Amino acid sequence: MACDDRLVRRVLELRQRFGIGADDCVYTAYYDPENPVVQANPDVAVSTYRRGDRLLLVIGSFTKSAVEVPLCLRKGRVVRAVDLETDRPLACDRGAAVLALKPHDFAMVELSVAEML
Repeated sequence: MACDDRLVRRVLELRQRFGIGADDCVYTAYYDPENPVVQANPDVAVSTYRRGDRLLLVIGSFTKSAVEVPLCLRKGRVVRAVDLETDRPLACDRGAAVLALKPHDFAMVELSVAEML
């Protein structure tokens, strides 16, 4: 399968725009127990970059069917969530957001959070 250069450029642009190279940015891998996002589905991996009250989520699905992925925090609550592929806000309810994800799909979501510490 050929690599989609536009997709790669877009992902790199979103990561740079968030500021992943900044001194205050903290990365947490999907398998790290300190990850601020609750990993509700073992077939969906969510890694995070954190800068202050914002999180950049890099989400990969290994599911065989479409799923709704709850984006819940271990501490704090989600105030706003945006699907960066579409620039559309995700529904937030009771301090969490929900992302619809196709099987074997990839997404990047930015969260604004409150009360994380």
